[in-house]
Amino acid sequence: MIKARIQTTLALMTLSLCLTLSANAAEKKADKKAEKKTDMKLFVVNTSASSAYWKGTKVTGFHEGHIKIKEGTFEILKGELSKGTVAIDMSSIVDEDLKDPKFNAKLTGHLKSEDFFNVEKFPTATLSIAKVEKIKAGGENTHQVSGDLMIKGMIRPITFPAKISITGDELKAVATMTVDRTKYDIRYGSGKFFQGLGDKLIHDTFIVKVDLAAQAAK
Repeated sequence: MIKARIQTTLALMTLSLCLTLSANAAEKKADKKAEKKTDMKLFVVNTSASSAYWKGTKVTGFHEGHIKIKEGTFEILKGELSKGTVAIDMSSIVDEDLKDPKFNAKLTGHLKSEDFFNVEKFPTATLSIAKVEKIKAGGENTHQVSGDLMIKGMIRPITFPAKISITGDELKAVATMTVDRTKYDIRYGSGKFFQGLGDKLIHDTFIVKVDLAAQAAK
């Protein structure tokens, strides 16, 4: 009888110890999650203070202009940019080098057409940032950014350098991306797909320079 009581008492003590250890482990796990959540801040892009510049080149020259940032958010983890998303309004693309209104409208309309960005069907391009690494070597750029760029509904990986600074609740980022349009099935005037284009050949790559400002979400 006494032996049975001792065994029962030991079993209860063991059960109590297991429950205590389990509760402590769960509490520590919850604390780590809370700590991680506290370390992460959400920043929202200020579209009125941000801009995107584009430039495309061809055999006979180039065209350039601006396009509007639609929206964007960044996740800041322990004071560093971790990931984010920036959406661009493709329907807002404008050319700024052609001064003749007729030729300007013709070029802008062509860029919006199915030959290029088909903005009626694909009104938004999206940059999704998945990885940000500090650049050790000195220079203007401070980070290497990797992620995905979606144009015309097609998603392709992209990596580019950027200058990123975070001061308190303010973020500023400047980056220039080189984009190969043929990866997004934009073949018009491309020497990869058409021969004998002569001075009508359009280079496959174009650049997009973004100047972004963001603030911590309230």
